[in-house]
Amino acid sequence: MRYVRSIFKDYYNNIWLAFSEGGVGSINASTGKFTRLDYPEKVKGKHRAICRDSNGNIWLSSDNDGLYRLQLDDDLKVISTKLYPRNMFGGSWITAVYIDHQKRIWAGTANGLYRYNTEQDKFTRLEFPYSRKSSYIGAIIQDNMENVWAVSLHGIYKINIEDLIVYYELNVNQDIVKTWYILGTCVNRNGEVFIGGVNGLNFFNPTQLTPDTYPHNVYISGIKLLNKENFSDEKKNHLHKINNSGKLVLSYTDTQFSLSFSSLYYKDPLKIEYAYMLEDFDKDWIITDASRNNASYSNLTPGTYTFKVKSTNASGIWMDNIRTIEIVVEKAPWRTWWAYSLYATIVAGILLLVVRNFNLGSKLRHKDALSKWKLDYYTRLSYGFKVPLTLSLCASAISAEKL
Repeated sequence: MRYVRSIFKDYYNNIWLAFSEGGVGSINASTGKFTRLDYPEKVKGKHRAICRDSNGNIWLSSDNDGLYRLQLDDDLKVISTKLYPRNMFGGSWITAVYIDHQKRIWAGTANGLYRYNTEQDKFTRLEFPYSRKSSYIGAIIQDNMENVWAVSLHGIYKINIEDLIVYYELNVNQDIVKTWYILGTCVNRNGEVFIGGVNGLNFFNPTQLTPDTYPHNVYISGIKLLNKENFSDEKKNHLHKINNSGKLVLSYTDTQFSLSFSSLYYKDPLKIEYAYMLEDFDKDWIITDASRNNASYSNLTPGTYTFKVKSTNASGIWMDNIRTIEIVVEKAPWRTWWAYSLYATIVAGILLLVVRNFNLGSKLRHKDALSKWKLDYYTRLSYGFKVPLTLSLCASAISAEKL
């Protein structure tokens, strides 16, 4: 047996030890005798966490399988086993197991924090309201005020008795603990919480630890048009006017633009996260950190858009500080209403001219046809008079010759 990974004192003050190699052992509080637990071969493996509930059951993690519940008799013999497989914990190994004062069983994993549901006989995941914070839980402990503290890589989650979750970061530049190297946690008589890791010892008094109260207001801190730090119209787009009026007007030539934003928290800006979206363009909030505090868009169709951005505070809590900017993308001059009115007027004029010319041509053709008809009519009419007269003259001439 080598490398103790977890130590637990049960309700009878017996000490239980989980070994990375070699299984599980216990130290009797009365006799001081060490006993190696004899359990089924299938349970054996690398154990990171162990605890014992008020019913005497041992909860033992296994890197390969998940979390085992071992039922023991009075002689500490295993009489039954129950496996809660790794897929119940998102496929992750168990890093910590803890039983609080209310006899609730907690399991920390590389995939987040889980709590045992006695009615459903399964573990369910607690959803943390921090999207980009580390979900790795290396240790779990409860303070004297019944708050449960779950230690992650950079900070600590506090879960009160009503399941209200608050996140604290002690130092953004250093890890509190690191994966594979959780050295221990405890609460002293004064209620102070101690967390030991490879980076040293962190301790705090829960009554004196308060979340960040800085009033984080998000501002538009910069605008780039076509990747240049200038504006298409200086009078319209000064930053202070944009933040005050909540409106940004872009020319039709500004086919690409980007907005930078900041909460102006200069004490430790890397702790701040942002979420932004362009309504009717982005399907959901896009989350980013302080090193990428900008949003870029290109080739937007002319119209009016609403850009929204919000931030967290230094404790990672999303604030109700949404900054809304109305973005107006102007139409090209040849696509405005008056341009289309001019187009319609020109088209109507051309159509009117065509109709007028058509009507004029029709009238001329009708007049020409009427003139031809009249000429033909009078020609034939005159011919009709000419023949009888000619015959009459001829008869008269013949009669005169005979006389």
